[in-house]
Amino acid sequence: MDLTAVILAAGKGTRMKSNIPKVLHEIAGMPILGHVLNLTNDLGINSPTVVIGHEAQSVKSYVKIKQKDAICIIQEKQLGTGNALECAKDTLSKYDGNLLILYGDVPFIEKKTVLAMLEQLRLGADLAMLGFNTEDPTNYGRLIIEKNNNVSEIVEEKEATTVQKRIKTCNAGIYCGSSKLIFSFLKNITDRNNSDEFYLTDIVKVITNKGFKTKLVLSDHEETQGINSKKDLARAELYFQNKLRDKVFSSGVTLIDPKTIYFSHDTEIGKDSIIRPNVIFGPSVKIKSNVEILSFSHLEGCTIAKGSKIGPFARVRPETHIEENVKIGNFVEIKKTTLKTGAKANHLAYIGDAEIGSGANIGAGTIFCNYDGVFKHSTQIGKNAFIGSNSSLVAPVNIGSNALIGSGSVITNNVPDDALAISRVSQKNKNSLGKRIMEKLRSIKK
Repeated sequence: MDLTAVILAAGKGTRMKSNIPKVLHEIAGMPILGHVLNLTNDLGINSPTVVIGHEAQSVKSYVKIKQKDAICIIQEKQLGTGNALECAKDTLSKYDGNLLILYGDVPFIEKKTVLAMLEQLRLGADLAMLGFNTEDPTNYGRLIIEKNNNVSEIVEEKEATTVQKRIKTCNAGIYCGSSKLIFSFLKNITDRNNSDEFYLTDIVKVITNKGFKTKLVLSDHEETQGINSKKDLARAELYFQNKLRDKVFSSGVTLIDPKTIYFSHDTEIGKDSIIRPNVIFGPSVKIKSNVEILSFSHLEGCTIAKGSKIGPFARVRPETHIEENVKIGNFVEIKKTTLKTGAKANHLAYIGDAEIGSGANIGAGTIFCNYDGVFKHSTQIGKNAFIGSNSSLVAPVNIGSNALIGSGSVITNNVPDDALAISRVSQKNKNSLGKRIMEKLRSIKK
């Protein structure tokens, strides 16, 4: 069945109390609008139309990054959802298939739900609409349902009578039907209501009055949740994190305390891995099997091969590639680095712009001095090299295989294979001077 989509994403999002457009606030590391675009992609929809308005350029820039073939249309004035859809009419004037109407702030509609709506069209409905049941219908449009699951009208909260406000089946705002039919009846929608806006919801009554059928598809209330405030955003984040946690569990991963572990929308973790409490995954993390991530670690933009152990209190930053059986210990920060099989950095180190050979050991307190204030420089460390504690490696520098760096060294030149490098000021002991200095300081303090 031929299908395209219009995503209404022009609203100001006043209740978000933010300078950031509402649809660009993130859930699990991806803008709300991105979740909606993912749905259109899952449905195989090419070139969805996105109606934008508030902070149009920012929203358009994101849309083009996320889905290059999407078409952005600007709603110049905020005159309601009916007017927003009207803005897409010219773009779709030659399209005669089915149209799915989505909202940029309703991110969790599932593919199976849209397929159920399409099934209603296949069975003879002229318009399929999505609804949900709730014990607290306040602020939602109420559905007037007749026999055979036909919807005759949607009544907005502001327009509803006392009796209608008791109705618990509500409008989710998602519609699907013939594009030609929907656009032909948009002209019948008026702004004669308490908000002086063109409600898209009025199209149901218009279509019904013309003898066409609108069929209701019920979905879960949480699936249809819209985001209008920071509180809504937090609620949506929790909902989606729970879905991600379930997905990770189903992959054979152990989560010791699931509610304290936060995933990105694209996190991948292999079976028999263990994630300890209080771990955060940023975007683009791919973890193979039998990996252990210890508590209070933060990972983003990295890949970790099987058998490796990360943390606790580790920070693994983008473009880091950790091969098999690598150990990254507490308070180690790694950025844009490859650690080959069996390498270790057990504690208190910064490793950046480097390649660490297999079996190499990075001692406590080691700093990779990769930035000269303008440019970043790389460090190469050969296999089985041993970097002594509290060393500073001033890039660009190469440390050979099996090389040994003495503790406390500042290495500014290349070190050959198998060599010992020591670079530190010679120690001098002044007998009794330490005692005399301390006695003098204590006397001053008194």
